[in-house]
Amino acid sequence: MRNKLVRISAFGLAALAFSGEAADATGKLDLKIGESAEILLDGNPSTGYHWRLDPDRSDGLAFVKVEILGYRAPSEAKPGLVGAPAPFTVQVTCRNSGMAHLEFAYVSPAGAVSDKTAREAVTCR
Repeated sequence: MRNKLVRISAFGLAALAFSGEAADATGKLDLKIGESAEILLDGNPSTGYHWRLDPDRSDGLAFVKVEILGYRAPSEAKPGLVGAPAPFTVQVTCRNSGMAHLEFAYVSPAGAVSDKTAREAVTCR
């Protein structure tokens, strides 16, 4: 099983239209059945905000398994540095042949959805 790593700079994507394909060039994955990829979304763990899959704005979820892995420690930050940005990791694994369109929302600690979104188109072969 091979793992791929994709970084999506999600801030500023909220204004882009979701038209059945990913809104930016880095938001497309082409995987084989059983193959996984990690999607890294920009975030800041000290704010309490996190990324969440929005199932109502996503489709093709039967073709993929989506696992929210959470924040990774930022490699360039000094230990104990408060307010440092870090990548938020989501793992996607293809289950069946088909196409999935995933939309992620940036959510506050209280559960309020911000205007920041990230999109990923996944083709499973």
